[in-house]
Amino acid sequence: MKLAWFKDNIPKDATSLSVPEIKQLMAKYLRRFKAETKAEQREVEHCSVSMSIDMSNALVDQEMREYKTAGLSIPDLTSKVHLEKLR
Repeated sequence: MKLAWFKDNIPKDATSLSVPEIKQLMAKYLRRFKAETKAEQREVEHCSVSMSIDMSNALVDQEMREYKTAGLSIPDLTSKVHLEKLR
């Protein structure tokens, strides 16, 4: 699932990514389940799928801990060869 997300979110015209670009992509990955606005958050709280959302939030929290400690394992996006293989 993580690889698919990165594959789908790499800029189409990129041949490789710089370290700052990878950090930006990682931040986007870690925010992927967060409600963007207070209105969306209220909608989530009243949603019948709140358990699924809670599980998603738990996953993001776990990934954030991994990112801050040992780091998350992602493909080498600084390499043109690896980026082409991912696509």
